[in-house]
Amino acid sequence: MSAAIDAVDITSLQSPPPTRDIAQAKADLARYGLAIVEDALTVAELQALRTRVVEQAAGEREAGVASMEHGQANQRIWNLINKGDVFAELLHKPLVRDVMSHILQGRFTISSYTANLAGKGGEAMVLHADQGYVPIEIDIPLVANIMWMLDDFTEANGAPRVVPGSHLVRAHPHTRPGTPSVAATGRAGSALIFDGRLWHGTGRNVTDAPRHGLLTYFA
Repeated sequence: MSAAIDAVDITSLQSPPPTRDIAQAKADLARYGLAIVEDALTVAELQALRTRVVEQAAGEREAGVASMEHGQANQRIWNLINKGDVFAELLHKPLVRDVMSHILQGRFTISSYTANLAGKGGEAMVLHADQGYVPIEIDIPLVANIMWMLDDFTEANGAPRVVPGSHLVRAHPHTRPGTPSVAATGRAGSALIFDGRLWHGTGRNVTDAPRHGLLTYFA
């Protein structure tokens, strides 16, 4: 598929369905810039990660050091690698090495490790690309992300908004205002894997419960 902007359809909003097949996930990454892998976490891993995230989030709020966004509706937890063995263990899952070495074409390193808690009342994030600081003439992924869904991700609770196919567009999102997006939804325990060039942003949570996700960002 051509990377010229006029040759890439980013208006059909077709996202790949969830899959357990890693080969299919890699094909989805090439076509859409994202893939959703179901059952990426075991039940035990999901419970342990979610429990630890909830504990850490509450602790940082109580200590007055929480990183709050969107009028206190959303919370970020930074540097998770230092905040629990369960977070370090997640990085050793075979899925991480398999898909990241595939996307980034070789060796890679963890660059950022955070939690994103989207609460009621927060506004949707502006569309952006994690690789937005790289000149658009560099037409390969230099970074990539895995968002681990610790709750069911739905359109109502702020599932990330994505523009499928935008990783092939030689332009930054702000140059195409009004570009439509679609919610990347999935069951708790799923992994949303996406190319660093994909246009995306946190969705708006209109439910009464926070939506918990982990972001492992590699370069």
